[in-house]
Amino acid sequence: MEKQIDMFTNKFNGVKDIRTKGQESNLVAFDVGEKIEGSRKEEAALRQQFEENMSISNLQLVEEANPLAAAELVTRKAMFSGFSLEKEKDNGTEVMIAKVKDLIIKRIDKHPKDCPSERETYAEAANYIMDSFRKVCTWNEFQSMYKEIRQKLLYERKDPSFAKQRLEETRLELDKYESESERYERALKSYYSYQDMISHIEDARRIPLEVLGDKFTNFFLKVKSCNTTLKNIQVNVSSWDDLLEPPKSEKNSTTTRQPVWSRRLPERPGRIGGEVVNIETPNDIVGLLGFRGVEFGHWVNDQEALEHITKCTEAFLDLRDILKMDHNYSITFNGDLGIGFGSRGRGKANGHYDLKNRIINLTKKRGLLGIVAHEWFHGLDHYLYNVSHSHRSGHLQMLSNHEGIGSNLSPQVVKRSKELMEVILNGKSIELLPNKNTDTSKWRIGISLSNLYKKTNADLYECMRTKAEEMKKTMENHKSIYGHCISEKDALRLENKYKRDIRKTAQALAWLHEDKTGERVNFIPVPSDSSEYFQQSISLDKGKVGKYWSSHIELAARAFEAYISDNSKEKNLSNDYLVSGTEDERAFPEGEEREKINSHFDKFFDELRKVQLV
Repeated sequence: MEKQIDMFTNKFNGVKDIRTKGQESNLVAFDVGEKIEGSRKEEAALRQQFEENMSISNLQLVEEANPLAAAELVTRKAMFSGFSLEKEKDNGTEVMIAKVKDLIIKRIDKHPKDCPSERETYAEAANYIMDSFRKVCTWNEFQSMYKEIRQKLLYERKDPSFAKQRLEETRLELDKYESESERYERALKSYYSYQDMISHIEDARRIPLEVLGDKFTNFFLKVKSCNTTLKNIQVNVSSWDDLLEPPKSEKNSTTTRQPVWSRRLPERPGRIGGEVVNIETPNDIVGLLGFRGVEFGHWVNDQEALEHITKCTEAFLDLRDILKMDHNYSITFNGDLGIGFGSRGRGKANGHYDLKNRIINLTKKRGLLGIVAHEWFHGLDHYLYNVSHSHRSGHLQMLSNHEGIGSNLSPQVVKRSKELMEVILNGKSIELLPNKNTDTSKWRIGISLSNLYKKTNADLYECMRTKAEEMKKTMENHKSIYGHCISEKDALRLENKYKRDIRKTAQALAWLHEDKTGERVNFIPVPSDSSEYFQQSISLDKGKVGKYWSSHIELAARAFEAYISDNSKEKNLSNDYLVSGTEDERAFPEGEEREKINSHFDKFFDELRKVQLV
């Protein structure tokens, strides 16, 4: 568990002026603190060194400098960048063998698990496969490689303890028998056999290949998997022309995408209440709040820079008060967070949080309006994930995704985070399923659904609510048959069946309704265990769950905005630079859902304060 240090004194004294050439004459708009990009020259040199020689020693150097860089380098794409079908053709590889190699690579997991040892093992295994590929150009050579890798994987899965036990037992037997006797010869043969087995197992485990993933290992261990792949290649690939087709040209598109939702914002950011600040230069904001670094885009002038750093300071001090933090530096995670103004904007966004460099960027103009709370929560979300891995994670990940969380974060913090996400996602709402029936669709309607349709006077929602209750009861009965020993896989299978049956019933009901009345409905209302907030977010994503608006990290950040907005009102504070425009049911939680979510945010931050993470 990580705790903040108790003593903050002198940490940010003597803030370093790192202004760029374009900022030399600026009085306010100049970079200070740590150069946010980090030591790019050194990192670039280490990257190049590894790319030229993908040795484990070179990987360890990158790992020590930056685990994120190591994670970017140890991927399927990077490790097999030296392979291409064009090179295989130039090397005289048979066309079918080149395609087999290509498919084997595609079966390999895209990246290893997020820890240095797994990256090392993955890199060693990838290098072994690439070395093996270089020796293979013909069918006979492929067969030899296939047998070698298959045998290696089989030995890798064996437990050497049995062979070691039998080796010792056989050695004792040899002492009992007279040399050159029949029993002695049999025992000696067994002895050498077990010795050989142990040697093969140990050799296989020096560079374990199973780290490359199940799809890869299945190709070599499951004969059916290999044969199916080879047959498909024989059917579809007969010449290099089949493999080296010219890439299709991209279509030019002049269509301008319109945003699905826009935040309602005031013309200028206002503020009511809060601590009065006196900020004159970026050095002041670093000294007061402890930012790792402050940077400005070259198009930001002194007047704009002064307005930004003043309002930014006010916003973060208000956020500090709302979250009941003990120290100003808590707001920047004790100097882990950077801030930029118009320095790395993208698209039409008001701002964004850059995971790789741990910096909030606010755009030159639009960044003045209401997004600091949103982007700060992304920063906290990312920081807590990094804390869980003792800041040695190679993945750009957030805690709220609840994937790959390390062991260094308080279990109670993780528990509160999961409870928060559960209340964000779950509730009672109505899901609108699109009617996918066509003119040729035909459903056999059962008596049960037909009678229910009549009984409810063609009320589609009431029909679906009743059917959903029946199906859910059936699902729970099936689960109870398994009892407490039901596996996650079986439970998930039953839940997926329930969802499929609901969708099928909805389509059948829509068809029945059109058949009876001539009216085609575009959507079928279905009761859902999702919250209204989650359902609205899915609608903003046009039905693609988790795409953007309905992703965990965005749901959590917008819910946090609403939480800060409501708490500001309770404290008679208002700061449009910090948060604004949260009274919109399309993008934010409302009513009872909002109150429940706010309550869970209280518990979450109470836990963070207990372990001194804010």
